[in-house]
Amino acid sequence: MISHADAKVAGRLHVHRFTLREGTRGIRTFVHLYQQEDGEDRKELAEASCEAYIASGARSTGISLQLGSTASVKFFAGVAHFFNVWLKIGSGRLAGNLYRKGGRTYEWSQKLSDKTVASVSIHSGSVWWELWQKRHEWHSSTPRWRNGYFNPTDWALGRRVYSKQVVEGPVEVTVPMPEGGYPAVVTIELGTWKRPRWPWPMHLHAYNIDILKPDGEPNGYIPVPGKGENSYDCGGDGTFSMSGPGRTIEEAIAGMVESTLATRRRRGVAADYAEPIS
Repeated sequence: MISHADAKVAGRLHVHRFTLREGTRGIRTFVHLYQQEDGEDRKELAEASCEAYIASGARSTGISLQLGSTASVKFFAGVAHFFNVWLKIGSGRLAGNLYRKGGRTYEWSQKLSDKTVASVSIHSGSVWWELWQKRHEWHSSTPRWRNGYFNPTDWALGRRVYSKQVVEGPVEVTVPMPEGGYPAVVTIELGTWKRPRWPWPMHLHAYNIDILKPDGEPNGYIPVPGKGENSYDCGGDGTFSMSGPGRTIEEAIAGMVESTLATRRRRGVAADYAEPIS
């Protein structure tokens, strides 16, 4: 459900509120304070927004405080599956002053862009923290106390070490498609993840299948149509290789056939599509 509200506070000041309710999952509210008189352009003075989610809508755990280059402050707090709340407060007039080109305030605002004053979050089995860091950036010279993580499982049992061995192959096979067969080579591998202080490693059998050219050389493909999302992928495309869980050569061949036919069906062509890459 969506609701709007617009009111004149005093003189030229106006407040606009916009609320979006997503059933029982959550609510989003946006408030704008602006100046405007008849015949004038709207001048943003300040804005605030709040997003709140509960139960299935709450998917993050942590707490953070950020500064933005548009003179805004952002706050987040949440526990996954219980609640998530985002608050943002910014000043439109101050942001306009900061963005005056050539001024020192503009350079200063760029340095503040998306700076995290403090952030602690839990995901991927670890506790992550940031202190006065730029979002989505990392440098080897940054000390761990300012940008790092702690994984309790790695600390207790040791980091996982990955190794693999070839169980079968490479074996040359033919991938049967409605328009004909395609030569390919299949390898079955066993991947192992082991922790130094844990006696039971995790194993996974997987296959790798690569399509060959008719003369047996590498870099062959099975034709599929392009996605058609851009001018460069409207013609023919191809499936060159594929990997997936499996213990046998037969599973590898079946996986390649099933995946390719599904792609052709999804992109609206016949099962025996054979247009070369253009």
